[in-house]
Amino acid sequence: MVLPVSTEDIIKSMALFKNKEDLDLEEASFNKSSDVIQSEETFEVSKNTVIRVSINTQRMPIFFLGSFEDKKELELRIKEGNGRWELINIERKNKDENIEIIKLELAMSPSFGLLTGFDMDVLTVIEHKLHECKNKNGQCPDRLRLWLSDFPKIMKGKKHGDLYKRIRESVMRLSETSIYSQCFLNTKNNKDSKKDKIKGNKTIKLLQHDTDITTVSFKNKLEAMKSFIDILIPEWLINDINNNYTTELNINTYFLIGSDRSRYLYRLLELLRHKPTVRIFKEKIEKEMNLQNIKQTNLRKRGMVRAILPLVEIGFIKNYRFDDDFLYIDFANVKKNEDLKYLNQIEDNLTIEQKELLNDLIVKLEDSKSRAWFIKIVSQVPIGYVRGALADTLDKAQNGTVHKTKGAIFTYYLNESLEKNNLKIK
Repeated sequence: MVLPVSTEDIIKSMALFKNKEDLDLEEASFNKSSDVIQSEETFEVSKNTVIRVSINTQRMPIFFLGSFEDKKELELRIKEGNGRWELINIERKNKDENIEIIKLELAMSPSFGLLTGFDMDVLTVIEHKLHECKNKNGQCPDRLRLWLSDFPKIMKGKKHGDLYKRIRESVMRLSETSIYSQCFLNTKNNKDSKKDKIKGNKTIKLLQHDTDITTVSFKNKLEAMKSFIDILIPEWLINDINNNYTTELNINTYFLIGSDRSRYLYRLLELLRHKPTVRIFKEKIEKEMNLQNIKQTNLRKRGMVRAILPLVEIGFIKNYRFDDDFLYIDFANVKKNEDLKYLNQIEDNLTIEQKELLNDLIVKLEDSKSRAWFIKIVSQVPIGYVRGALADTLDKAQNGTVHKTKGAIFTYYLNESLEKNNLKIK
């Protein structure tokens, strides 16, 4: 049974789980030379605040969002163990009905420890800058200059020395963190292809710290200090951005949200906002928000509610509810499905003969639900092969020997023809 969230739960949740300040760690200093790279110092927040960020970075629950004490305890356990924080470990059957193990682990920075909510913010700013470069230059850069004065403009915060110190530490922490993936990460070979899972084990970095410089300039006889950090962008992230393995995120909305857990939830839900209502395992949310150490079920629930409420207040979430296993989210509005948008573009470009064939497939196979699949077929496969497979299917149906759906028989005949002629559908 689905249980509504009571007013009492909401009121109590506001008093519990107060946000803890992000951790202040020791400052690192750098004295390295700089190369001039493409990002300019002057920065204006675009009127269009919707950016595109890597789906891989959105999917990875790599940030610790619990208390200072819990963080220190976990870091100690990691150091005493195998040196890795296990984030995901799942066994499931793949398309070939074989058992597949999906794992994601993190080796924390030896100097600065686990990634925190503030590191999630810094990575979001970096992805924002990469999005700008992609729009301006047509591709993602492999090197990026981060002017520290840009961060408070994007993050809606005040410019102060402690902020710059924390940004420097965050970039180092992100740079020193390693992520180990087994069948978790996805990739796209080009802009028009579908995603493919990266098989086997892969070790990745989020970025690589290169140079940290403070320059001195004089303007109207006044001395000004200008600080920047140069970073190297890893190949997998460049590939995600260049080949559109990305999703939308509103940078202004993200930084309007006050708490780390709420911002994490916003990033997660932006991946799922293609349907009016979605459901998520409560266990997943509790684990990724680092609420699992709380023994009382009602207190864990209040922790989730506290993360949800800011998203309700800004109009991102219309309603929410819990049952025994799931959290249900009703969105205020829904994203347009990128795959559907892409298929609509393909259909618009079909020839008259291809459009007639598409209509024949839908009508004669009595399968309007497979329209997207049929669009791909008629746009990529020679018409004669498709007509032949359709004729064979209808003959078999007329003889009364079809024990499966017409669509399934058609797919069998089409695949047989494609294999004989060494053709594939992308």
